[in-house]
Amino acid sequence: MSQTYVKEPRQEAFEYWEGLKNKKLKLQRCESCGKYIYYPREFCPYDQGNLIYEEVSGKGKILSYTIVEKATHPYFISKTPYVLAIIQLAEGPTMLSQVVDAMPEEVTFDMQVEVTFEHHIYKDVNLPVFRPV
Repeated sequence: MSQTYVKEPRQEAFEYWEGLKNKKLKLQRCESCGKYIYYPREFCPYDQGNLIYEEVSGKGKILSYTIVEKATHPYFISKTPYVLAIIQLAEGPTMLSQVVDAMPEEVTFDMQVEVTFEHHIYKDVNLPVFRPV
C-alpha cells in the first residue's frame, strides 16, 4: 500500500494554503515594487522587498497546455484525459494547473479562464483549478 507524503507548508506559504481552505486565491505582492509573486517566497525576487498577501481575481488566460492521457497516480485514473496548462493570471504571475469543465479538444491558447477549487481527497485541501469563462 502506498502512502501520499504531505509536507508541511513553509512559513511563507502558510497564508496561501489558508486562503485555499476558504476557496480564495491569495498571492504575495511586493510592498515596494507592487509586483505579484507566485510561488510563495520570503522576499521579492525583483527588489528584495517585503511581501504581503492579497486575494487576486483568479482570472487569466492559457499560455500553453498539454493533454494528459495516462494517469500516473490512482487519483487521476477517472480524470484522464485531462488538460494541464500554464495559466497567466491577470495580475501577472503564471501557475501550472488543471483545466476543468472543458473537453480537451475545446481548450485553446489564449483561452480566458477563471479559478475554481477542487477538493483533493488525498491531502484534504482545496486546490486551484481553472475553467473557461
